[in-house]
Amino acid sequence: MKSFVAGLAVLMIAGVASADTLTAQVELLGSDAAGTGEAIPFRVVGTLTADDPGNDGLAFVSMDFSLVNLDSNDTPVELGTAMTLAAPGDGSMDNFVQPLGYDANYGGTAVGNDIVQAGGAQNTIGNNPGAEPFLAFPSAEFISLDIGQDGQVIFEGTLTFSEGDPFGEYEIRVSNVLANVISDGATPGSFAIYPVEAATGVAGSAVSVSHQECAALAFTDGAENISASGRMFDGYIDPRADTVSGSPAGLSSFDIVFTTPAENTDGSSLSASAFTVSQTGGAGVNLDSIATEDGRVVTINLDGALPVENWLTVCVDARAICSGIDIAPGDGCIDIGYLPGDIDQSGVVNPVDLFLFRQYVNDVSTPAFGTIEDYADIDRNGSVSPLDLFRLRQGLNGVGEDAWAGTSLPAQP
Repeated sequence: MKSFVAGLAVLMIAGVASADTLTAQVELLGSDAAGTGEAIPFRVVGTLTADDPGNDGLAFVSMDFSLVNLDSNDTPVELGTAMTLAAPGDGSMDNFVQPLGYDANYGGTAVGNDIVQAGGAQNTIGNNPGAEPFLAFPSAEFISLDIGQDGQVIFEGTLTFSEGDPFGEYEIRVSNVLANVISDGATPGSFAIYPVEAATGVAGSAVSVSHQECAALAFTDGAENISASGRMFDGYIDPRADTVSGSPAGLSSFDIVFTTPAENTDGSSLSASAFTVSQTGGAGVNLDSIATEDGRVVTINLDGALPVENWLTVCVDARAICSGIDIAPGDGCIDIGYLPGDIDQSGVVNPVDLFLFRQYVNDVSTPAFGTIEDYADIDRNGSVSPLDLFRLRQGLNGVGEDAWAGTSLPAQP
């Protein structure tokens, strides 16, 4: 079989190896446990680190995947049928995929029980489909610069255990990470040719998953680098502004993720009747609707924004589809707080919040769950900027409508 790497030889021509490194890390997007036929969603994030003079982002990436049965290697799982790998749905890696880029199979090729050489390359050779030798791809007129420098989702995937796959503990492992980077100082141009350099590929830590006869129904925890609104978790306190341009602001819609697909306790499809919401301050917002395609990822829509200085409790009375067992009382509720300025999630706004804000925006530390924006995007515009620091200072100093200093939440329910 002609290898992907051989097929990309032209696109991988490089000078001396750079001091740059690409680390590829698997991140779970839901529960780490699943029953037969239930998908475990994940993604692979590639992060470039660079030495002087640095680089202008990824030009090529490739890696292999394996699934190791920690209990027994006697009956391995064939990833060719169990795992799907695709470019992220936001289009950020489309220049690495045919026809804009070059790939033999972006999702990789099944070899034995593994998937090998997943990935692709950008059109750094300036191939123009309208000129000799009229090659149909790669066809991107302008490539994407700076890919991977702030962390880049390279793959979105799923792992699904089938009937006959052994129950037990497994590890998803990445290996043979290969990467080229665009040399620093690239000048964008129409069908331009870009110099590239070989980078060091590093596989991140293995990720543990398990194949269960049936996972117990529960809310999943949050995850690093997945927004709270995209995967809400118990105990999150929204510390962002309570007004934007003079209008009230706050969470009114967010996703929750269950460990396994759920249904109503009578066996019907999961519906809004299975959920209740309440606030510590009494009347405030109510459940408007829910939306779900699989009974596992559920969008909660409220009829208004969560009131400031309150906890919202979301509870579910449902059962696991795979077992018909109701959710345990202790697993059926999560609490979400709203206290502008409470960066450190202590339930009280104080000077420590400013200290932690600086640590987050300067990459000194990162939150265990959620994204930096969940904690530091004070003005709620989707990104962190000096204006967020200005708004936070106003709140901590008790200026105008941002008088947050000294405010607190009631005890968590």
